[in-house]
Amino acid sequence: MKNKIVEIDYNDLQIGDHLVTDRGKYTHHGIYIGDGKVIHYAGMSEDGKKTGPIEEVSIYDFTRGRLCSVREYQSKENIYSREEIVERAKSRLEENHYNIIYNNCEHFAEWCWSNKSITYQVVDAMLNLTSILPYPADSPEYFTDALSRPAAQKIQNVLTNQSMKNNPNLRKPYFLIKKI
Repeated sequence: MKNKIVEIDYNDLQIGDHLVTDRGKYTHHGIYIGDGKVIHYAGMSEDGKKTGPIEEVSIYDFTRGRLCSVREYQSKENIYSREEIVERAKSRLEENHYNIIYNNCEHFAEWCWSNKSITYQVVDAMLNLTSILPYPADSPEYFTDALSRPAAQKIQNVLTNQSMKNNPNLRKPYFLIKKI
């Protein structure tokens, strides 16, 4: 089976879509609620000194003018209708408990869709960090680090079988890959 790339635009987005946009060193996540609006966790300010609440913004402000993808869920992951996903996102507007490790934009978007507050990119970062530790796994120093490699691996196994960076369940709003 081959892939065909077809051009589409933001009018092809559906309410409840989990949007993912590149922010350089990380990806940013939000829920599309229609009429060109996205609900997302504002997260850290650009200077890194304060955090922002969950807010409703234009899709342009969300993407900062960059392309974004839509995370597509397998049917078993999707337990809510698109309308319920939007309502779940709206129910948390103005919440201001951002934490890069435990409660970030990806946690929020995943929770809206699957009721699982998880983040793949933080787990990936922890695994990458533990893979470069300068001492062997059986040394005392290994276990004094914030998160040991076995613990990080166990967390990753529980949360996901694949990295979001290599996730085939992402489609671009401007480019939709169709099987032909």
